Amino acid sequence: ATGDPLFDCAAALAAPEEQQLRVPGAYCMPLSFDGMVMGALSLSYSEHQLTPRAQVTQDLLTAVADEIAISLHRARLYEEARRLALFDPLTGLRNHRALQDVLQQELTAGTLRGLPVSLIMLDVDHFRKFNETYGHDVGDRALRSVALAIQSVVPENAYSARYGGEEFTILL
Repeated sequence: ATGDPLFDCAAALAAPEEQQLRVPGAYCMPLSFDGMVMGALSLSYSEHQLTPRAQVTQDLLTAVADEIAISLHRARLYEEARRLALFDPLTGLRNHRALQDVLQQELTAGTLRGLPVSLIMLDVDHFRKFNETYGHDVGDRALRSVALAIQSVVPENAYSARYGGEEFTILL
């Protein structure tokens, strides 16, 4: 232990099996859930400022660290569920549902500002035949390639989405 709480915290994360690192005036505990370390709880304090009733205990810090870790885990799960609800897992583009939300927002904003809103719809011709001929794995790669091509030319203030199976939309 060096006495530097930040350095010591990094050491605790490097060796989470120790569960905590304690040096005078500092604690560091890994924030872990289901065996995955997500961060660290670092607490620095002045021992002469603590009353006997306010002593920092390992049990208290463990309970706080566990609650924080659970909250972080739930936030990550929520964010992943939100992403899955709004983005197509194959192409990474927004899905039909997300497009509807963005389209409504942009139409409202365009109307209020007096700005045009443009919608481009793309359909990959004869895609069913392509899938039947070359297989779904090759078809999936083709759809990902189309999505990458769209993303490479769409400006930052535009939105691209996979509208349907082989249908794509760009909202400008």
